[in-house]
Amino acid sequence: MKIGFLTNALRKRSLEEIAKWATKNDFEFLEVGPHVPADKSMFKKVIEDTGIHIIGLIFCRNFQEKNERKRRELREELKRRVELVCDMGFEFITISTGVDKDKSFDDNVKLFKEFITPILEKCEDHGVRIAIENCPDTGNIATSPHRWEVIFKEIDSKYLGLCYDPSHLVRLFIDPYRPIRRFADKIFYVHAKDTEIDRAKLSWLGIIEKRGWWRYRLPGLGLIDWNRFLLALREAGFNGYISIEHEDPLWSTTEEKVKEGLILARNYLRKLPAFQ
Repeated sequence: MKIGFLTNALRKRSLEEIAKWATKNDFEFLEVGPHVPADKSMFKKVIEDTGIHIIGLIFCRNFQEKNERKRRELREELKRRVELVCDMGFEFITISTGVDKDKSFDDNVKLFKEFITPILEKCEDHGVRIAIENCPDTGNIATSPHRWEVIFKEIDSKYLGLCYDPSHLVRLFIDPYRPIRRFADKIFYVHAKDTEIDRAKLSWLGIIEKRGWWRYRLPGLGLIDWNRFLLALREAGFNGYISIEHEDPLWSTTEEKVKEGLILARNYLRKLPAFQ
């Protein structure tokens, strides 16, 4: 397995600055977030100058926005990023599905199929895989194993799969380990992020309140047993990318704290027996 990180944590820095820091500090790849413009010449220069390995881009938005102008802008930006990934020969473009909140889940699956089919055809032609990130906050219906089954049955392509993020499953009270074997061939890469649940606050607020009783943490500082998690991945045949998605508020107060958090997470994961 290889460890890198999602650039969102250092969004105030240019891609070149992030890449130089990543290579200097022994990270093996970058996953590039939407804060970085889809500029092919800039990407080529950064790769040539730093030698960084970029696995792909992530652009999670609600592509089924009700506002026509906003929906069109989001889809056009995604198109630019898909073209960049294909032109550069990156491995992944990571997205959310989009959701029309006035429609049923089944109807949203049909909307997603209509939306993703031409994008999927282009990606297949270039050997690029589309990974759906299972976050429930980004205009997304792909939030549970049950829903993944329905989506992948409706859209049967080996180029469509998951950026598997266990932190969202924990937050939704879904077992983060059990789905790994079932979706082994669909887990393209993994987001390393943990979740902490404050049971006292939960007992007072209830799950109707979407926030306030949980928070994202660095791997090892939440509820996930990362050795068990990595072992389950290995047993399912996974030996790919572990991308640290740093959203821990306790390690985000300054840029230096963010960097310390990224290194802490990397060192923690590398020391686990299942990582060896």
